[in-house]
Amino acid sequence: MATVKDMRHTADLLIAKALRSRPAEWPVVGDADGFEKIFIERAGYHGVIGLLNAANDAAGLWPTRVRRELRDQAFAAAAWEMRHRSYVNEVTMRLAEKQISAVLLKGTALAYDLYAQPAHRTRSDTDLLVEKHDVDAVRREFSALGFARGASADGPFGEIHLQEGWTRDCPSGFAHLIDLHWQTMNAPALEGALTFADCLDDPVRLPRLGPAAMAMSHPAMLLHACLHRASHLSAPYHYEGIAYFGGDRLIWLYDIKLLAKAMSDAEWHKFVRLAQVRGAAGLCGECLALAIDRLDAQIPHEVIAKLTASATGGADRYLLGMRRLERGIANLKAVRGVKAKLNHVAARAFPSVRFMRAKYPGSQHIPLPLLYFRRLIGGFASKLWTR
Repeated sequence: MATVKDMRHTADLLIAKALRSRPAEWPVVGDADGFEKIFIERAGYHGVIGLLNAANDAAGLWPTRVRRELRDQAFAAAAWEMRHRSYVNEVTMRLAEKQISAVLLKGTALAYDLYAQPAHRTRSDTDLLVEKHDVDAVRREFSALGFARGASADGPFGEIHLQEGWTRDCPSGFAHLIDLHWQTMNAPALEGALTFADCLDDPVRLPRLGPAAMAMSHPAMLLHACLHRASHLSAPYHYEGIAYFGGDRLIWLYDIKLLAKAMSDAEWHKFVRLAQVRGAAGLCGECLALAIDRLDAQIPHEVIAKLTASATGGADRYLLGMRRLERGIANLKAVRGVKAKLNHVAARAFPSVRFMRAKYPGSQHIPLPLLYFRRLIGGFASKLWTR
Protein backbone atom coordinates (compact mmCIF):
# COMPACT_ATOMS: atom_id res chain seq x y z
CA MET A 1 0.00 0.00 0.00
CA ALA A 2 1.28 3.47 -0.89
CA THR A 3 2.64 5.56 1.97
CA VAL A 4 1.58 9.15 2.64
CA LYS A 5 4.92 10.28 1.23
CA ASP A 6 4.32 8.28 -1.95
CA MET A 7 0.81 9.70 -2.34
CA ARG A 8 2.09 13.25 -1.88
CA HIS A 9 4.67 12.64 -4.60
CA THR A 10 2.02 11.20 -6.91
CA ALA A 11 -0.26 14.17 -6.21
CA ASP A 12 2.55 16.63 -6.98
CA LEU A 13 3.24 14.94 -10.32
CA LEU A 14 -0.46 14.96 -11.21
CA ILE A 15 -0.81 18.65 -10.33
CA ALA A 16 2.24 19.60 -12.40
CA LYS A 17 0.91 17.61 -15.35
CA ALA A 18 -2.43 19.42 -15.19
CA LEU A 19 -0.64 22.78 -15.03
CA ARG A 20 1.18 21.84 -18.22
CA SER A 21 -2.27 21.50 -19.86
CA ARG A 22 -1.79 17.81 -20.46
CA PRO A 23 -4.46 15.13 -19.86
CA ALA A 24 -3.92 14.15 -16.24
CA GLU A 25 -5.58 10.82 -15.54
CA TRP A 26 -6.56 10.17 -11.95
CA PRO A 27 -4.31 7.41 -10.60
CA VAL A 28 -5.51 4.15 -9.12
CA VAL A 29 -4.34 3.95 -5.51
CA GLY A 30 -5.18 1.62 -2.65
CA ASP A 31 -6.55 4.37 -0.41
CA ALA A 32 -8.77 6.37 -2.76
CA ASP A 33 -10.32 8.58 -0.05
CA GLY A 34 -6.93 9.23 1.51
CA PHE A 35 -5.41 10.20 -1.82
CA GLU A 36 -8.24 12.63 -2.59
CA LYS A 37 -7.61 14.36 0.73
CA ILE A 38 -3.87 14.49 0.15
CA PHE A 39 -4.39 15.81 -3.39
CA ILE A 40 -6.49 18.74 -2.14
CA GLU A 41 -3.93 19.39 0.61
CA ARG A 42 -1.06 19.47 -1.90
CA ALA A 43 -3.01 21.62 -4.37
CA GLY A 44 -3.59 24.10 -1.55
CA TYR A 45 0.05 24.03 -0.49
CA HIS A 46 1.16 24.64 -4.08
CA GLY A 47 -1.27 27.56 -4.34
CA VAL A 48 -2.90 26.31 -7.55
CA ILE A 49 -6.52 25.60 -6.57
CA GLY A 50 -7.88 28.23 -8.98
CA LEU A 51 -5.67 27.10 -11.83
CA LEU A 52 -6.68 23.46 -11.37
CA ASN A 53 -10.35 24.36 -11.19
CA ALA A 54 -9.97 26.10 -14.56
CA ALA A 55 -8.02 23.21 -16.13
CA ASN A 56 -11.09 21.46 -17.57
CA ASP A 57 -9.22 19.55 -20.28
CA ALA A 58 -6.65 18.21 -17.86
CA ALA A 59 -8.99 17.46 -14.97
CA GLY A 60 -12.25 16.50 -16.68
CA LEU A 61 -12.29 12.91 -15.41
CA TRP A 62 -11.18 13.58 -11.85
CA PRO A 63 -13.46 12.37 -9.02
CA THR A 64 -16.55 14.46 -8.42
CA ARG A 65 -15.63 15.17 -4.81
CA VAL A 66 -12.25 16.51 -5.86
CA ARG A 67 -13.68 18.78 -8.54
CA ARG A 68 -16.36 20.00 -6.13
CA GLU A 69 -13.75 20.89 -3.51
CA LEU A 70 -11.60 22.67 -6.09
CA ARG A 71 -14.65 24.60 -7.29
CA ASP A 72 -15.76 25.60 -3.79
CA GLN A 73 -12.31 26.82 -2.80
CA ALA A 74 -11.90 28.65 -6.12
CA PHE A 75 -15.23 30.43 -5.59
CA ALA A 76 -14.17 31.45 -2.09
CA ALA A 77 -10.90 32.81 -3.49
CA ALA A 78 -12.81 34.78 -6.14
CA ALA A 79 -15.04 36.32 -3.46
CA TRP A 80 -11.98 37.27 -1.41
CA GLU A 81 -10.34 38.73 -4.51
CA MET A 82 -13.21 41.10 -5.23
CA ARG A 83 -13.00 42.75 -1.82
CA HIS A 84 -9.20 42.56 -1.64
CA ARG A 85 -8.87 44.37 -4.95
CA SER A 86 -11.00 47.24 -3.65
CA TYR A 87 -8.87 47.59 -0.51
CA VAL A 88 -5.56 47.48 -2.38
CA ASN A 89 -6.82 49.95 -4.98
CA GLU A 90 -7.86 52.24 -2.14
CA VAL A 91 -4.38 52.03 -0.65
CA THR A 92 -2.53 52.70 -3.92
CA MET A 93 -4.83 55.62 -4.73
CA ARG A 94 -4.30 57.17 -1.27
CA LEU A 95 -0.51 56.82 -1.47
CA ALA A 96 -0.47 58.30 -4.97
CA GLU A 97 -2.49 61.28 -3.71
CA LYS A 98 0.13 61.76 -1.00
CA GLN A 99 2.89 61.46 -3.65
CA ILE A 100 4.35 58.36 -1.99
CA SER A 101 5.90 55.93 -4.45
CA ALA A 102 4.73 52.37 -3.85
CA VAL A 103 5.39 49.20 -5.84
CA LEU A 104 3.36 46.00 -5.63
CA LEU A 105 5.41 42.82 -5.31
CA LYS A 106 4.95 39.11 -5.94
CA GLY A 107 1.46 37.61 -6.04
CA THR A 108 -0.78 40.64 -6.44
CA ALA A 109 1.49 42.24 -9.03
CA LEU A 110 1.55 39.02 -11.05
CA ALA A 111 -2.16 38.39 -10.59
CA TYR A 112 -3.16 41.69 -12.21
CA ASP A 113 -0.40 41.69 -14.79
CA LEU A 114 -0.15 38.17 -16.22
CA TYR A 115 -2.97 35.94 -14.95
CA ALA A 116 -6.16 35.68 -16.99
CA GLN A 117 -8.15 35.77 -13.75
CA PRO A 118 -6.45 37.50 -10.79
CA ALA A 119 -8.12 35.08 -8.35
CA HIS A 120 -6.19 32.23 -9.99
CA ARG A 121 -3.02 33.64 -8.43
CA THR A 122 -3.74 32.30 -4.95
CA ARG A 123 -2.28 34.34 -2.10
CA SER A 124 -3.15 35.35 1.43
CA ASP A 125 -1.90 38.95 1.27
CA THR A 126 -0.51 41.74 -0.85
CA ASP A 127 3.12 42.81 -0.65
CA LEU A 128 3.74 46.54 -1.01
CA LEU A 129 7.19 48.14 -1.19
CA VAL A 130 7.91 51.75 -0.20
CA GLU A 131 11.06 53.67 0.59
CA LYS A 132 12.28 53.56 4.17
CA HIS A 133 11.79 57.30 4.72
CA ASP A 134 8.12 56.96 3.75
CA VAL A 135 7.26 54.15 6.17
CA ASP A 136 5.87 56.34 8.96
CA ALA A 137 3.70 58.28 6.51
CA VAL A 138 2.41 55.01 5.01
CA ARG A 139 1.60 53.71 8.47
CA ARG A 140 -0.54 56.79 9.11
CA GLU A 141 -2.40 56.28 5.84
CA PHE A 142 -2.97 52.59 6.57
CA SER A 143 -4.44 53.46 9.96
CA ALA A 144 -6.68 56.10 8.40
CA LEU A 145 -8.00 53.50 5.93
CA GLY A 146 -8.97 51.07 8.69
CA PHE A 147 -5.95 48.76 8.71
CA ALA A 148 -4.47 47.57 12.01
CA ARG A 149 -0.81 46.78 12.50
CA GLY A 150 -0.14 43.18 13.48
CA ALA A 151 1.97 41.91 16.35
CA SER A 152 5.54 43.03 15.78
CA ALA A 153 8.79 41.54 16.98
CA ASP A 154 10.32 45.00 17.08
CA GLY A 155 11.17 46.09 20.60
CA PRO A 156 12.89 48.98 22.38
CA PHE A 157 16.18 48.32 20.58
CA GLY A 158 14.84 48.65 17.05
CA GLU A 159 13.55 46.60 14.13
CA ILE A 160 14.07 42.88 13.59
CA HIS A 161 12.37 42.67 10.22
CA LEU A 162 12.26 44.88 7.15
CA GLN A 163 8.54 44.38 6.70
CA GLU A 164 5.36 44.32 8.78
CA GLY A 165 1.79 43.11 8.39
CA TRP A 166 -1.32 45.31 8.35
CA THR A 167 -4.80 43.74 8.48
CA ARG A 168 -8.27 45.00 7.62
CA ASP A 169 -11.38 42.94 8.30
CA CYS A 170 -14.38 43.28 6.02
CA PRO A 171 -18.05 42.73 6.95
CA SER A 172 -18.16 39.37 5.14
CA GLY A 173 -15.66 37.97 7.62
CA PHE A 174 -12.62 37.86 5.34
CA ALA A 175 -9.34 39.29 6.63
CA HIS A 176 -7.22 41.29 4.20
CA LEU A 177 -3.51 41.59 4.89
CA ILE A 178 -1.03 43.99 3.33
CA ASP A 179 2.59 43.19 4.03
CA LEU A 180 4.45 46.50 4.06
CA HIS A 181 8.09 46.25 2.93
CA TRP A 182 10.85 48.86 2.92
CA GLN A 183 13.37 46.47 1.35
CA THR A 184 12.71 43.88 -1.32
CA MET A 185 14.35 41.06 0.64
CA ASN A 186 14.01 40.70 4.41
CA ALA A 187 17.73 40.61 5.18
CA PRO A 188 20.19 43.51 5.55
CA ALA A 189 22.81 41.51 3.62
CA LEU A 190 20.51 41.44 0.58
CA GLU A 191 19.85 45.17 0.49
CA GLY A 192 21.60 45.51 -2.87
CA ALA A 193 20.12 42.41 -4.49
CA LEU A 194 17.17 44.43 -5.84
CA THR A 195 16.97 48.10 -4.93
CA PHE A 196 14.01 50.46 -4.84
CA ALA A 197 15.52 52.23 -7.85
CA ASP A 198 15.50 48.89 -9.70
CA CYS A 199 11.81 48.51 -8.88
CA LEU A 200 10.97 51.97 -10.26
CA ASP A 201 12.93 51.45 -13.48
CA ASP A 202 10.36 51.10 -16.30
CA PRO A 203 7.52 49.92 -14.01
CA VAL A 204 4.50 47.95 -15.21
CA ARG A 205 1.11 49.60 -14.74
CA LEU A 206 -1.76 47.46 -13.44
CA PRO A 207 -4.98 49.05 -14.75
CA ARG A 208 -7.06 45.97 -13.90
CA LEU A 209 -6.27 46.64 -10.25
CA GLY A 210 -6.47 50.41 -10.28
CA PRO A 211 -5.17 53.58 -11.95
CA ALA A 212 -2.40 54.10 -9.40
CA ALA A 213 -1.26 50.48 -9.08
CA MET A 214 2.15 49.57 -10.45
CA ALA A 215 4.65 46.73 -10.31
CA MET A 216 8.28 46.24 -11.24
CA SER A 217 9.40 45.67 -14.81
CA HIS A 218 9.31 42.05 -15.93
CA PRO A 219 13.12 41.59 -15.65
CA ALA A 220 13.09 42.92 -12.08
CA MET A 221 9.94 40.92 -11.30
CA LEU A 222 11.63 37.74 -12.52
CA LEU A 223 14.76 38.40 -10.48
CA HIS A 224 12.63 38.98 -7.40
CA ALA A 225 10.69 35.77 -8.04
CA CYS A 226 13.96 33.82 -8.19
CA LEU A 227 15.31 35.49 -5.04
CA HIS A 228 12.07 34.82 -3.19
CA ARG A 229 12.02 31.16 -4.19
CA ALA A 230 15.67 30.74 -3.10
CA SER A 231 14.94 32.35 0.27
CA HIS A 232 12.54 29.52 1.06
CA LEU A 233 15.25 26.92 0.70
CA SER A 234 16.17 27.84 4.27
CA ALA A 235 13.24 29.95 5.49
CA PRO A 236 9.93 28.13 6.00
CA TYR A 237 6.74 28.72 4.06
CA HIS A 238 3.75 28.15 6.35
CA TYR A 239 0.56 26.54 5.08
CA GLU A 240 -2.24 25.40 7.38
CA GLY A 241 0.07 25.76 10.37
CA ILE A 242 2.80 23.55 8.90
CA ALA A 243 6.28 24.82 8.01
CA TYR A 244 7.56 23.71 4.61
CA PHE A 245 11.11 24.11 3.32
CA GLY A 246 12.48 23.68 -0.19
CA GLY A 247 11.11 26.44 -2.41
CA ASP A 248 9.22 23.92 -4.56
CA ARG A 249 5.74 25.51 -4.61
CA LEU A 250 4.34 25.21 -8.10
CA ILE A 251 2.65 28.61 -8.05
CA TRP A 252 6.07 30.24 -7.81
CA LEU A 253 7.24 28.27 -10.83
CA TYR A 254 4.01 29.08 -12.68
CA ASP A 255 4.72 32.77 -12.07
CA ILE A 256 8.07 32.26 -13.75
CA LYS A 257 6.47 30.39 -16.63
CA LEU A 258 4.12 33.32 -17.28
CA LEU A 259 6.89 35.89 -16.95
CA ALA A 260 9.06 33.92 -19.38
CA LYS A 261 6.24 33.85 -21.91
CA ALA A 262 5.72 37.61 -21.63
CA MET A 263 9.35 38.75 -21.90
CA SER A 264 10.97 40.13 -25.05
CA ASP A 265 14.56 39.48 -26.14
CA ALA A 266 15.53 42.90 -24.79
CA GLU A 267 13.94 42.09 -21.44
CA TRP A 268 15.78 38.76 -21.27
CA HIS A 269 19.05 40.58 -21.90
CA LYS A 270 18.23 43.07 -19.14
CA PHE A 271 17.30 40.27 -16.75
CA VAL A 272 20.55 38.35 -17.31
CA ARG A 273 22.59 41.49 -16.84
CA LEU A 274 20.68 42.42 -13.67
CA ALA A 275 21.10 38.91 -12.21
CA GLN A 276 24.84 39.02 -12.91
CA VAL A 277 25.37 42.51 -11.49
CA ARG A 278 23.33 41.70 -8.38
CA GLY A 279 25.23 38.47 -7.71
CA ALA A 280 22.20 36.22 -8.22
CA ALA A 281 22.97 34.46 -11.52
CA GLY A 282 23.42 31.05 -9.89
CA LEU A 283 20.13 31.00 -8.01
CA CYS A 284 18.33 32.43 -11.05
CA GLY A 285 19.71 29.70 -13.30
CA GLU A 286 18.68 27.04 -10.79
CA CYS A 287 15.17 28.47 -10.51
CA LEU A 288 14.61 28.78 -14.26
CA ALA A 289 15.87 25.23 -14.82
CA LEU A 290 13.35 23.99 -12.25
CA ALA A 291 10.52 25.85 -14.00
CA ILE A 292 11.52 24.16 -17.26
CA ASP A 293 11.65 20.74 -15.63
CA ARG A 294 8.37 20.97 -13.69
CA LEU A 295 6.17 23.12 -15.95
CA ASP A 296 7.81 23.21 -19.39
CA ALA A 297 8.55 26.93 -19.06
CA GLN A 298 9.79 28.33 -22.36
CA ILE A 299 13.11 29.96 -21.53
CA PRO A 300 15.80 30.74 -24.12
CA HIS A 301 18.73 28.30 -23.94
CA GLU A 302 21.25 31.13 -24.07
CA VAL A 303 19.74 32.65 -20.92
CA ILE A 304 20.39 29.49 -18.92
CA ALA A 305 23.87 29.21 -20.44
CA LYS A 306 24.83 32.77 -19.52
CA LEU A 307 23.52 32.43 -15.98
CA THR A 308 25.27 29.10 -15.46
CA ALA A 309 28.56 30.48 -16.78
CA SER A 310 28.47 33.49 -14.45
CA ALA A 311 30.58 33.54 -11.31
CA THR A 312 28.82 33.01 -7.99
CA GLY A 313 27.82 36.34 -6.47
CA GLY A 314 26.86 37.66 -3.07
CA ALA A 315 23.17 36.79 -3.24
CA ASP A 316 24.06 33.28 -4.45
CA ARG A 317 26.40 32.73 -1.53
CA TYR A 318 23.93 34.11 1.01
CA LEU A 319 20.88 32.15 -0.17
CA LEU A 320 22.51 28.96 -1.47
CA GLY A 321 25.77 28.52 0.37
CA MET A 322 25.55 29.89 3.90
CA ARG A 323 24.29 28.30 7.08
CA ARG A 324 22.06 30.22 9.45
CA LEU A 325 24.91 31.42 11.66
CA GLU A 326 26.85 32.64 8.62
CA ARG A 327 23.81 34.53 7.37
CA GLY A 328 23.43 36.13 10.80
CA ILE A 329 27.04 37.33 10.68
CA ALA A 330 26.59 38.59 7.10
CA ASN A 331 23.51 40.58 8.15
CA LEU A 332 25.36 42.09 11.10
CA LYS A 333 28.21 43.15 8.81
CA ALA A 334 25.72 44.74 6.42
CA VAL A 335 24.26 47.00 9.13
CA ARG A 336 26.01 50.39 8.96
CA GLY A 337 27.58 51.95 12.04
CA VAL A 338 28.66 50.63 15.43
CA LYS A 339 25.56 51.87 17.24
CA ALA A 340 23.28 50.38 14.59
CA LYS A 341 25.11 47.04 14.84
CA LEU A 342 24.67 46.98 18.63
CA ASN A 343 20.98 47.80 18.25
CA HIS A 344 20.65 45.06 15.63
CA VAL A 345 22.10 42.45 17.98
CA ALA A 346 19.97 43.66 20.90
CA ALA A 347 16.82 43.73 18.78
CA ARG A 348 17.40 40.17 17.61
CA ALA A 349 18.05 38.98 21.16
CA PHE A 350 15.27 40.92 22.90
CA PRO A 351 12.18 41.40 20.69
CA SER A 352 8.97 42.88 22.03
CA VAL A 353 7.13 41.36 24.99
CA ARG A 354 4.00 40.88 22.87
CA PHE A 355 6.02 38.95 20.31
CA MET A 356 7.60 36.73 22.97
CA ARG A 357 4.25 35.87 24.55
CA ALA A 358 2.84 35.02 21.12
CA LYS A 359 5.88 32.94 20.17
CA TYR A 360 5.60 30.82 23.30
CA PRO A 361 1.87 30.14 23.89
CA GLY A 362 0.91 29.44 27.47
CA SER A 363 3.89 31.37 28.79
CA GLN A 364 1.96 34.11 30.60
CA HIS A 365 3.12 32.83 33.99
CA ILE A 366 6.76 32.34 32.97
CA PRO A 367 9.08 35.27 33.82
CA LEU A 368 10.13 37.17 30.71
CA PRO A 369 13.90 36.80 31.38
CA LEU A 370 13.49 33.01 31.21
CA LEU A 371 11.75 33.29 27.86
CA TYR A 372 14.55 35.47 26.48
CA PHE A 373 17.09 32.95 27.78
CA ARG A 374 15.15 30.16 26.06
CA ARG A 375 15.13 32.13 22.81
CA LEU A 376 18.88 32.82 23.00
CA ILE A 377 19.82 29.20 23.69
CA GLY A 378 17.44 27.78 21.10
CA GLY A 379 18.42 30.31 18.48
CA PHE A 380 22.16 29.74 18.98
CA ALA A 381 21.78 25.97 18.68
CA SER A 382 19.69 26.20 15.52
CA LYS A 383 22.10 28.68 13.92
CA LEU A 384 24.96 26.24 14.38
CA TRP A 385 23.31 23.28 12.73
CA THR A 386 20.71 24.46 10.23
CA ARG A 387 20.78 26.12 6.84
